[in-house]
Amino acid sequence: MPTAGLEHGQGQQLCQGVLHLPQQLGLGQTDLEQLPGWGSLFYEADHHVYLVHKSLSDWLLLDANSHSPDVRMGHQRLGLVLLSEARKASATSRPSSYCLKYAVLHLCLAGPSCHDLLDAVLSSWDFLRAAIKAGHGGRIIAALGSMPSGYRSPYAADSYLWLTRCIHDFEEDPEANIEDITLKV
Repeated sequence: MPTAGLEHGQGQQLCQGVLHLPQQLGLGQTDLEQLPGWGSLFYEADHHVYLVHKSLSDWLLLDANSHSPDVRMGHQRLGLVLLSEARKASATSRPSSYCLKYAVLHLCLAGPSCHDLLDAVLSSWDFLRAAIKAGHGGRIIAALGSMPSGYRSPYAADSYLWLTRCIHDFEEDPEANIEDITLKV
């Protein structure tokens, strides 16, 4: 569904950049034009899709609404795209800024069905190193911390504890080896 990427509370814009991935997300300009009210309630400007009023995003998120998006499915689709990018992280190849900021968040918000995907991102040391070096370690901790503890996989729970214990040391010396810092703590 084209509105699956809307975020509750921030539903004023949906990044048009995501819509350039029609094969991966099943979205395109024609999907947007099929939204009820396209051109008057929704419009595109400066590479963003805007909603005219917040009450519209609230209405879209009502369960009883036939146009209500499956928000978890939207987070899962975005998480899958970002996971494929995160897996390509290496010492010489850094994922996009959006990926570093939001890959873990989207996978956390996708729910328990994405435990394996979340664990894959959290086990990518090159991705974690790049995210922490870019200053997004706190975002990763916040995303993991926002999950109810019973919804975290054992690996995600351990990652959350490990990151909260070591993040200060990682951020203090972003060029240091994460493995070495972990062994010191």
